[in-house]
Amino acid sequence: MTLGEILRQLRNQKRLSQQVVAEQVGVCQSTYFAWENDRSSPSAKYYVRLATTFGVDAKELIPDDLVVIIPAPDGSALESTVLNAQTLYNDLTASQKQVIQLQRQRIEHLEAENRRLVERLKLIAGATN
Repeated sequence: MTLGEILRQLRNQKRLSQQVVAEQVGVCQSTYFAWENDRSSPSAKYYVRLATTFGVDAKELIPDDLVVIIPAPDGSALESTVLNAQTLYNDLTASQKQVIQLQRQRIEHLEAENRRLVERLKLIAGATN
């Protein structure tokens, strides 16, 4: 099932119009119409709003083609939802992307500092033995 098919099915089950769903989600009716007809996809923030509107878990809105089966170490199968990270990243604003970049730089700095501290501890431990 595509996202549009899922949305249409849930909307029909709830007996809601496209206009009502669009208003509850916070988009114009034409935007919701495009989602339901697979002409476009909602950004990540709207998945939660859609799930809330329809009273379902957000996982139920993930199209079949994004669900994969990953074998677990014990031989059983784990179902995992795979979202297209690049699409989600593209939906971010420039300032959100800048925050991510700054966080990456901070993590790299902390990892380098951690490596230096580990080396110093090894030197200290070697000197006391």
